[in-house]
Amino acid sequence: MTIHLRQICLVARELEPVVSQLTQIFGIRICHRDPAMEQYGLENVLMPIGTDFLEVVVPIEANTAAGRYLDRLGRNAGYMVIVQVNSKDTQKAIRERAISARVRIAHEQEQDGWSSCQLHPSDMEATFLDIEWDEEADYEGCWHPAGGCGWRDYLNINEPIALRGVELQASEPLALCRLWRDILGIGEGELDCEINLTNAKLCFIEKYSDGYPCLSGVILKVKDKLGIINRASAVGCALDEDLLEICGTQFSLRD
Repeated sequence: MTIHLRQICLVARELEPVVSQLTQIFGIRICHRDPAMEQYGLENVLMPIGTDFLEVVVPIEANTAAGRYLDRLGRNAGYMVIVQVNSKDTQKAIRERAISARVRIAHEQEQDGWSSCQLHPSDMEATFLDIEWDEEADYEGCWHPAGGCGWRDYLNINEPIALRGVELQASEPLALCRLWRDILGIGEGELDCEINLTNAKLCFIEKYSDGYPCLSGVILKVKDKLGIINRASAVGCALDEDLLEICGTQFSLRD
């Protein structure tokens, strides 16, 4: 069984200001806009982070799930953890464990050679968990949400960045980590509140006293940390020498 953290989704009120900060600060580029998102009342963009992806979605209609989430938090935020699994059997097993744990299926979709199963954020507490399968099972290649393989033309080769993890705020981090661990079928890790995937980790932390459980942070491995922090400082996004904030989400920079 292989579970790979392939995509992180952020949600915002306005698309272009967030995308402008992300592209300028990290030196990344838009590789795909999915017109099919309109049927859900959303607009999106995807950007490669190494061979994985960062997505930003915004509601363009009233009464969307994303819009209600923004209303509840009162700010932009992290929205969804999207993993890629190695087989349909792995995806099916995770789905069955979720149902056994009384976690609702929020949305399912299937096309030739690809399928998605989203677990409800109220039951997963911190965020949506989307389990996706692609028949090519190439974690450096085809990715249906990014339009196939053309995204590789938009890679930033000079300043490589890699996705290494996310931080998920929870009311009870240990209990939520155990729920996610049971559903994903991953055994005990080195730390009680962390789950190790093949390329990254899910870190469960205690939520802020005045906040909601949410996807609060993204962990990145970067080459030019100083350059990133300097660009973030220029637009008021830097918090310290290793940390910045964009779209209500903290980005931790690791060498």
